[in-house]
Amino acid sequence: MIDNDWGIKLPDVNKLPFYPGVLNAIACFSLSYDPTESGGSGFLTDNRGTIITACHVIKDRIEEWKRLEKVPVSLPGKPAIRGLSLIEADPEKDYAILQSEKLGGLPHLSIGKKRKLDGESPYWVFGFPDSFGDFPLRRTLAVSKGEFKEEPVRYRSILQRLSCAIWSGFSGGPVIDRDGLVRGIAVAGSISRTPDDTADILPLSEIAYPLP
Repeated sequence: MIDNDWGIKLPDVNKLPFYPGVLNAIACFSLSYDPTESGGSGFLTDNRGTIITACHVIKDRIEEWKRLEKVPVSLPGKPAIRGLSLIEADPEKDYAILQSEKLGGLPHLSIGKKRKLDGESPYWVFGFPDSFGDFPLRRTLAVSKGEFKEEPVRYRSILQRLSCAIWSGFSGGPVIDRDGLVRGIAVAGSISRTPDDTADILPLSEIAYPLP
């Protein structure tokens, strides 16, 4: 088990309360030209190859790779593919929905009810963190577990907050409840090695697209 002082670790499939196979549906966007960068995260939502991520992940990748179709995306244990097309993007809310027929038929996550997070369940945030110092993860899926915090996110009222740290590269990763259902996506966070670290989440209720 690789772990660190602030709660980000490799997921222990024996301790997850939901089916661990869901981890195969979490995607990693391009590592950029620098092999120490993870770019961002996302996840498959249906058997048609539909992916949800944070809009800023795709914006950054498009600026680097010039065209969305050239942006590489990979799933655990599979080679990177290209050829993504855009279904919908909302830069203000910070989500994007993409699709590729090359990803059709692969395992996907189940979507929970499109409602806000609450205190009924702990939440697991998954993503592919950038490499750093004594936590040398690269293209390795990691997890951070947290509870719902009632305090508002002052800089963006549509976001909700969890009591856990997330690292650069988690953006676009899924927030999963104890039933194994996606309840939101990670869009920002803090990491100060203290109990005050937080993860800012866009709940599914803010995504207008008719998800399955």
